[in-house]
Amino acid sequence: MSFYTFDTRIMLSVVSSLSEFELPYAIASGGANGTATYMTLIYRIAFTERKIGLASAMVIILLLQIALFSLLLLEVPKFLARIYENKRGIEQ
Repeated sequence: MSFYTFDTRIMLSVVSSLSEFELPYAIASGGANGTATYMTLIYRIAFTERKIGLASAMVIILLLQIALFSLLLLEVPKFLARIYENKRGIEQ
Protein backbone atom coordinates (compact mmCIF):
# COMPACT_ATOMS: atom_id res chain seq x y z
CA MET A 1 0.00 0.00 0.00
CA SER A 2 1.34 3.38 -0.97
CA PHE A 3 2.06 6.01 1.68
CA TYR A 4 -0.17 8.52 -0.13
CA THR A 5 -3.05 6.03 -0.12
CA PHE A 6 -2.60 5.71 3.64
CA ASP A 7 -2.65 9.52 3.99
CA THR A 8 -5.83 9.75 1.95
CA ARG A 9 -7.55 7.07 4.00
CA ILE A 10 -6.65 8.79 7.27
CA MET A 11 -7.78 12.17 5.96
CA LEU A 12 -11.13 10.84 4.75
CA SER A 13 -11.67 9.01 8.01
CA VAL A 14 -11.03 12.12 10.11
CA VAL A 15 -13.20 14.33 7.91
CA SER A 16 -16.08 11.88 8.03
CA SER A 17 -15.81 11.50 11.81
CA LEU A 18 -15.80 15.28 12.30
CA SER A 19 -18.92 15.65 10.18
CA GLU A 20 -20.82 12.71 11.72
CA PHE A 21 -24.47 13.63 12.10
CA GLU A 22 -26.96 10.92 11.16
CA LEU A 23 -26.12 8.16 13.63
CA PRO A 24 -26.06 10.20 16.88
CA TYR A 25 -29.12 12.14 15.80
CA ALA A 26 -31.11 9.02 14.93
CA ILE A 27 -30.08 7.03 18.00
CA ALA A 28 -30.15 9.67 20.74
CA SER A 29 -32.67 12.19 19.39
CA GLY A 30 -30.12 14.85 18.64
CA GLY A 31 -27.39 14.15 21.13
CA ALA A 32 -29.07 13.57 24.47
CA ASN A 33 -27.10 11.96 27.32
CA GLY A 34 -23.69 13.17 26.20
CA THR A 35 -23.74 11.74 22.67
CA ALA A 36 -23.80 15.12 20.92
CA THR A 37 -21.29 15.62 18.15
CA TYR A 38 -20.18 18.94 16.72
CA MET A 39 -22.61 18.58 13.83
CA THR A 40 -25.61 17.77 16.05
CA LEU A 41 -24.72 20.81 18.14
CA ILE A 42 -24.66 22.96 15.01
CA TYR A 43 -28.00 21.54 13.93
CA ARG A 44 -29.57 22.24 17.34
CA ILE A 45 -28.23 25.80 17.43
CA ALA A 46 -29.34 26.53 13.87
CA PHE A 47 -32.79 24.99 13.80
CA THR A 48 -33.97 24.67 17.40
CA GLU A 49 -32.54 27.87 18.84
CA ARG A 50 -32.81 29.74 15.49
CA LYS A 51 -29.28 31.16 15.72
CA ILE A 52 -28.31 30.75 12.08
CA GLY A 53 -25.37 33.17 12.27
CA LEU A 54 -23.74 31.32 15.16
CA ALA A 55 -24.25 27.97 13.45
CA SER A 56 -22.74 29.35 10.23
CA ALA A 57 -19.70 30.59 12.15
CA MET A 58 -19.32 27.16 13.74
CA VAL A 59 -19.40 25.52 10.31
CA ILE A 60 -16.69 27.91 9.07
CA ILE A 61 -14.55 27.01 12.10
CA LEU A 62 -15.07 23.31 11.34
CA LEU A 63 -14.06 23.93 7.72
CA LEU A 64 -10.88 25.68 8.85
CA GLN A 65 -10.06 22.85 11.25
CA ILE A 66 -10.49 20.25 8.52
CA ALA A 67 -8.41 22.31 6.07
CA LEU A 68 -5.61 22.75 8.62
CA PHE A 69 -5.59 19.07 9.52
CA SER A 70 -5.55 18.09 5.84
CA LEU A 71 -2.68 20.46 5.12
CA LEU A 72 -0.70 19.10 8.06
CA LEU A 73 -1.41 15.53 7.04
CA LEU A 74 -0.19 16.19 3.51
CA GLU A 75 2.84 18.37 4.25
CA VAL A 76 4.38 16.99 7.45
CA PRO A 77 5.36 13.60 5.94
CA LYS A 78 7.07 15.37 3.02
CA PHE A 79 8.96 17.58 5.45
CA LEU A 80 10.02 14.62 7.58
CA ALA A 81 11.11 12.71 4.48
CA ARG A 82 13.33 15.63 3.43
CA ILE A 83 14.91 15.75 6.91
CA TYR A 84 15.49 11.99 6.85
CA GLU A 85 17.06 12.14 3.41
CA ASN A 86 19.35 15.01 4.47
CA LYS A 87 20.51 13.10 7.55
CA ARG A 88 21.11 9.98 5.47
CA GLY A 89 23.19 11.99 3.03
CA ILE A 90 25.31 13.45 5.84
CA GLU A 91 25.93 10.06 7.47
CA GLN A 92 27.13 8.44 4.25
